Amino acid sequence: MLHAQIVGQLVLNAAAFFLLLRFRGWRPDLSPVLVVCLAALGLAAIAKNIHVSPLSAAIDLCRLVIPLLWVALLPIPSFAAEFFQQVVRHRKAVIVVLAVQIVGLAAGRLIGWQGSYLAGDPLVPPLVFTAALASGNLAGQAVTLILAATLLVGSLKRASWLAAFVVLVLLVLSSWRSLSRPMLARIALLGFVAIFAVLAFAQALSPNGRLIARAESIASSVSQSGRDDAINQRLDEVRVEVDRLLAAPVPAFLVGLSSDNMRLPNGQSTHAIHNTLVFLLLGGGVVWLAALVSAGRKQTMGASRTESILTVIVMATLLDSLGENMALAPSFGLALAIALAQLRRLVPARRGQMQMSESVPR
Repeated sequence: MLHAQIVGQLVLNAAAFFLLLRFRGWRPDLSPVLVVCLAALGLAAIAKNIHVSPLSAAIDLCRLVIPLLWVALLPIPSFAAEFFQQVVRHRKAVIVVLAVQIVGLAAGRLIGWQGSYLAGDPLVPPLVFTAALASGNLAGQAVTLILAATLLVGSLKRASWLAAFVVLVLLVLSSWRSLSRPMLARIALLGFVAIFAVLAFAQALSPNGRLIARAESIASSVSQSGRDDAINQRLDEVRVEVDRLLAAPVPAFLVGLSSDNMRLPNGQSTHAIHNTLVFLLLGGGVVWLAALVSAGRKQTMGASRTESILTVIVMATLLDSLGENMALAPSFGLALAIALAQLRRLVPARRGQMQMSESVPR
């Protein structure tokens, strides 16, 4: 199932790149620094993984390069407006995608894939269904929200639950004054229907109370050790990889670590850090960081309201990426590009404020 997800995310990335380049006329902004860094990452992926396997080298390279290509590709202001329009325009296609993912999730739960909490690309639950609420008929909104919320909760991924809750609170706080009473009533109604549908889905697929049992296991782990076992594992992964970096600091610092399996202190073996940002920094080193800084377009205009809302929404993906490795997921590439664009706006604006304050006579 894990291999199928990796292949599926690569296919999603390829299809998304093709559609954006072919039908939207977008062109990647490839600076000379970015091109040199991409070439260096390719050569380094082969050199440092040649003793592991060709497949490991290919996966390592894809994980490092694909997020950078998303950053280089996206024209943020026009993308934000077009994204909301396209989701509303193609709502039926969104519903089909959600339904197919739920069927796959239900099949996995029913035939016993309990050790893997996968639910497709995280682009769908936190981002698509929220954008679909922008406009349209109530029935279409209700179906979209019910399917997306069911997929989100049924995945049993605690990081996704937390990320969705944080972003939902931020959206409500940022939109409370701007929304009309009818819109607030509509959102409240849709939320109630979604909660009812999710509980029904959980009961149907959890005759033995698997959803409740998972929540109880998380609470038990925290109460006994003071920290969630999943957090302990991710901290152990970082410690093991940092020890590898210190063993050969110069090459690892420049081009990152190889994709060798790591053995944790508890004896468990894993293939990569389950924290996307840490994985990319330790996997690509200074070269990857230089590529990220040089990728993307300069943002000279202020952020529109549509772009600001989209930025809040994609925070769910970035938060979710702290609990798993999402380097290949299209949603992570989109979220990274949007967050980086906002950061580039913030830095010049902050500098301008500081210069103005310094020029004011005292």
